[in-house]
Amino acid sequence: MLCLAALLAGCESMSSRMQDRFGDVPPHVRTFAAARKDVFEAAQRAVKDVGLLQGRTSLAAGRIDAYAPIRSGDATRDTHQNTLDIRLTETDTGDTQVALLVWEHSEGNFQAG
Repeated sequence: MLCLAALLAGCESMSSRMQDRFGDVPPHVRTFAAARKDVFEAAQRAVKDVGLLQGRTSLAAGRIDAYAPIRSGDATRDTHQNTLDIRLTETDTGDTQVALLVWEHSEGNFQAG
């Protein structure tokens, strides 16, 4: 019975440690002294200038989804892709706040063990 209690106590701490490690990451936020439409257009140009492709975009929703083409990797990861989630919101003072999240996706082929 004592071993079972110790095992269950360890499971709880493992769960919280895993949750802390893989918790939500806050976006990088920056505020610009410009209208939302102007910032939206500038963000679209910036995405194109760095060679990313645009997915879903909406000025009304203040959203730009961008992604890099899928690239093949090396022996430890076969494919690799970066995606961006850009959200624009107006502040009370008429400025535009931009929130940016970047993800790196990779898939490996580990058939060799």
